[in-house]
Amino acid sequence: MPGDLTNGWQQFGSTDQGTSIRIGGYNVTPIPQGSSGTFAVLTFVSDCCNLPEPASFQMCPVNLTDDLSSMAPACGSYTCDFVTFTQDGDVNWDGDTTPADAFCAFEGYLSPPDEPDGECGAPGWSVRADVDCSEDVTPSDATCIYDHWLDGSCTFCGGDLASLVDRGSSAMSPVVSVGTLSDEGEEIVLPIRASGVPGMRAFGFEMTYPVSLEYIGIAKTSDTNGFIALDARVVGDGRLRAGGYSHDPVSGDDVDIVVLRFRKTGASAGGTLVVQEFVDDLEGAATVRYALPSEEGETPSLTEYRLYQNHPNPFNPTTTIRYEIPAGVASVRVRLDIYDVQGHKVRVLVDEVRSAGVQYAEWDGLDDEGRAVSSGVYFYVLRAGDETLTKKMALLR
Repeated sequence: MPGDLTNGWQQFGSTDQGTSIRIGGYNVTPIPQGSSGTFAVLTFVSDCCNLPEPASFQMCPVNLTDDLSSMAPACGSYTCDFVTFTQDGDVNWDGDTTPADAFCAFEGYLSPPDEPDGECGAPGWSVRADVDCSEDVTPSDATCIYDHWLDGSCTFCGGDLASLVDRGSSAMSPVVSVGTLSDEGEEIVLPIRASGVPGMRAFGFEMTYPVSLEYIGIAKTSDTNGFIALDARVVGDGRLRAGGYSHDPVSGDDVDIVVLRFRKTGASAGGTLVVQEFVDDLEGAATVRYALPSEEGETPSLTEYRLYQNHPNPFNPTTTIRYEIPAGVASVRVRLDIYDVQGHKVRVLVDEVRSAGVQYAEWDGLDDEGRAVSSGVYFYVLRAGDETLTKKMALLR
């Protein structure tokens, strides 16, 4: 930009030529003789965080022309100090860890592919916000920062956070579903629900939606009304990221998480809505694909078979296996078999016609002859329609 000596000139500009910058300008009225000041002010962006050690750079004006040709160039130096950031929770880099930093960590989760705005995008924010040292910033980091400030109950990168973000192999995976869609003329309202999540405090997910819809807002529910923050952002064409965090856990394991609102942008209806990329208390939930209604009176419907992790796992002596048959399938022949690690069939749990919806089967650790099998890893395989789904489990005697 022009300096104080060239401010207001008829022409002033610059071009970036890769390793150099060409600057020039002209004006009818000359600079008064004996004046002192700046011809140009240059602004550079430098990412010192990517340097392995401190470094200094020389910047010199060269190839002086016209009224500057007789002047001797004077070089200047710039030192880029090496800064090491740590997971200290001071996301906005103001020297203290407060609820504002929790908010900034949450903003960081919602912002990709862009950096969070304002002070939340301070240098090193993604490292400072990752207080569980997972190499990813999620709403649970915001929860931990808030708890750390409030009562010191969460230790950064410590064991205290494990209970918040690690549901453990013995826990049943959460189930995310889409509630009853409401059509309000130009808008549709879409509730998102979760089950199998006792004590929810932090969650996040991504959603893709048809181009015939435009995202316009998100709202808390009676279950999440006490959340410190809950929001969603469009992060690409037909794609949004949503999440929330709270100090107090939600009671019960059946939760209405959020209500999303969309505006209809065209005459076309239908299409598929996909809920995926679950984090924190929703981690482990299976991707949900729902067909939106193409005619009045229809409701969203599951479009794929789903096989869930058995519970408990590892187990002794019994475990429950849950699977789901998509809506629209009146009935289908279902086979659910148990295999050992050598691929030998151990037990046929289900071999019959089943209807749409959630189904359950229990294995008591016995083979088809009624004999107890030994400890080890086993596989359970669901065959229904054209689908074959497989998961593994562990039996500990």
